[in-house]
Amino acid sequence: MRIKSLLKGNTLLNSAIWYTVGTFLLKGINFFTTPIFTNLLSTEEFGIITIYSTWSAIFAIIVGLSMNGTIGSAKANLGDKEYNEYLSSTLFLGTISFAVICIVSLLFKNELANIFGLKSSLILILLFESFFAFVINYVTAVFTFDRNHKAFLFTSAISTIINVSASVLLILSMNNERYLGRIYGGAIATIVIGVILYIKIILKGRTFINIKYWRFALPIAIPLILHNLSHLVLNQADKIMLQKYTNDDIVGIYSYTYTIGALINTIQIALNSAWMPWYFEKLKEKNSEEIKKVSAIYIGIFTVLTSMFILGSPEIVKILSPESYWSGIGLLPIIIAGYYFVFLYTFPSNFQFYMKKTNFIAMGTIISAIINIIINYIFIKKIGMYAAALSTLIAYIVLFAMHFIIVKFKFRHADFPFLYNLLGVFVIIIISCIFYIFLNNMFVRWGVIFLIICVCAYLGLKYLKRNSIDKN
Repeated sequence: MRIKSLLKGNTLLNSAIWYTVGTFLLKGINFFTTPIFTNLLSTEEFGIITIYSTWSAIFAIIVGLSMNGTIGSAKANLGDKEYNEYLSSTLFLGTISFAVICIVSLLFKNELANIFGLKSSLILILLFESFFAFVINYVTAVFTFDRNHKAFLFTSAISTIINVSASVLLILSMNNERYLGRIYGGAIATIVIGVILYIKIILKGRTFINIKYWRFALPIAIPLILHNLSHLVLNQADKIMLQKYTNDDIVGIYSYTYTIGALINTIQIALNSAWMPWYFEKLKEKNSEEIKKVSAIYIGIFTVLTSMFILGSPEIVKILSPESYWSGIGLLPIIIAGYYFVFLYTFPSNFQFYMKKTNFIAMGTIISAIINIIINYIFIKKIGMYAAALSTLIAYIVLFAMHFIIVKFKFRHADFPFLYNLLGVFVIIIISCIFYIFLNNMFVRWGVIFLIICVCAYLGLKYLKRNSIDKN
């Protein structure tokens, strides 16, 4: 009963649970379907799919002008009628952008196919999938700021079911180039769901061209295009450069390992979806004490989750894939530690979103992306996959450091003491050392996980008991 009442009375916790489930379905599909597709596809085919997905993600940012990044600001500054008009108008602006990019891309279809390392017949599919992926991101952002948890979860579930079902059926129906089944299946799911959501937003707002709304959106969105592209470079440049300097087989192993490591980022995205609306409200109320208190709990919980995930990740890899994929296991602490710094970076980044200073967000991300590319270029030829993973970790550390400095010294703002960050990083370093020392001894690693669970259970019960006494 205590847990039930806690969930009812805590909107942040309630939102976090809903968004975690929904985001796992929508963003975590690569993780959940890994056992299926690693057994249906070769490492080389897995690599080709990764390259296609990378270019699709790049175009998803460009074609929609990153309009989904403006929704939080619009929600905070516009009335209900204006807000709905704003949504349909900015979505239509994204449609104009898509139409222009589509025409230009089709004129140079063969040249783009050579650059992307893909068949020219995939370019049109790539463009449409990218646009409707933007639409899905746009509408799920609307659900997030409207706190419409059920719509978010329903959309995520339906999208995942169609994606997996169509992909598996198409792969099984093909004798050659079976990777195309995965690409076509993902495209079908994205386009079908995207069209439905597009119509929903347009019919509700019924506004197409509105210069006032476009003027509001573009100064926020344009820096976010550079930011999101740079962020994508941080996530994907290593895979593209590995393909250039090694082969699709290495890309497939690395991408699979990254998919496993990225599970912790899926959790972070879900938690941040719940955190941002709550955080914006508390900033508006100037409730710094509550932000500080809840931030400490938030960082503690995520640090514990990250630690346990690092220690248990080798067994996850082995359960979900054949042995041909296991050579990337040693990369996992590096990959997961990188995502831990992404988590820390969200705190200063969220504040900049609240202040509508997205130009600073873009600047920090661009510099980090350049560092990532330089390190990859120098070291991938020498140490392969490990160079790719380490370069991304270093870039994420720089990303966090830059945004922390910007918020701390430019805006003179801090939600909590820097010591919180240091303690979290120290724990991750210790856990990573345990991983490498006992990599071949799962009993020690899982023993540490069990110990962490026991300590957390004790502290959690103590916290609930204290809260119960305080209320009485």
